[in-house]
Amino acid sequence: MGALVYNVLALIGNVLTLLLVVRAVLSFFPPAGRSSPLYDLDRLLYRVTEPVLQPVRRLMPDTGAIDFSPLVALVVIWLALLVLRNLLL
Repeated sequence: MGALVYNVLALIGNVLTLLLVVRAVLSFFPPAGRSSPLYDLDRLLYRVTEPVLQPVRRLMPDTGAIDFSPLVALVVIWLALLVLRNLLL
């Protein structure tokens, strides 16, 4: 049972990791206008990842133009999965 729970949580963590990386990469490009095919993807990524990034941004000091919150969120996700693996398996 512990392996099943871990596998589901690991899948969620891995999908969230992928979405955070894609959002970070897309942030280097100009914002997509409504007529752009990337607009819907950009909006979806924002809606899914912003609830994770917002609390991290509140805890971090302002670093200017560079947003380190995706990096911090990725480290927290990876550490959480590591702890869960050790507890559940």
